[in-house]
Amino acid sequence: MEISQGLLGALFSLSAVTGAGLGVLWSLIRLLRGICGADRRGWHTVPVRILLTGTDVLFGVLCGVALILLLYYVNDGQFRLLAVLGLGCGFFAWYHTLGRLLGALTDRLSAWLHAALRRLSVPLARRTGCMVRRLGKACRAVSARMHRRRSTGGCRETDANVQDQTE
Repeated sequence: MEISQGLLGALFSLSAVTGAGLGVLWSLIRLLRGICGADRRGWHTVPVRILLTGTDVLFGVLCGVALILLLYYVNDGQFRLLAVLGLGCGFFAWYHTLGRLLGALTDRLSAWLHAALRRLSVPLARRTGCMVRRLGKACRAVSARMHRRRSTGGCRETDANVQDQTE
C-alpha cells in the first residue's frame, strides 16, 4: 500500500506537535510532584508514592491513547513508526527547550506552593485534631451514661409495663 509523502510529512508534523503537547502535560505533572514534595524529603511516604505511580501510569496511558488517536485520525489506523518517532522528537524538543525554562519556573512555584500548603495544613490539622478529641470525649461521656443506665436498670422495661402496652 502506497502512502503519499505529503501525508507522511503531515503525520510526522502532527505527531511532533502532539509530543510537544505531551511535554506540556509532563511539565504540569512535574509541578504536581513538586507540590507533593516528591523532589524533596517525604517522597517515600505511601500516599505520595501512590500519587506518583498513578500520575506516571496515567501519563503513559495518555501517551498511548494520543498515539492511537493520531494514527486513526491521520493514517486510518495503520501503524507507522514515523508517528512514534515524531512523538519522541516533539517531546524531546519541548523538554530541552521551553521545558527547561518552564521546569525552572515550576520548581520555584512548586516549592512556594508546597511551603504555603504546609503552613496552612499544620494549623488546620491542629484544629481538626482538637475537634476530634472533643468529639471523642463527648462520645465517651454519652457511652458511659448509657452504660450506667443499663447497669442500674433505668432503661429496663418491667413485665407490668409490657403487659399494659399490649392490652
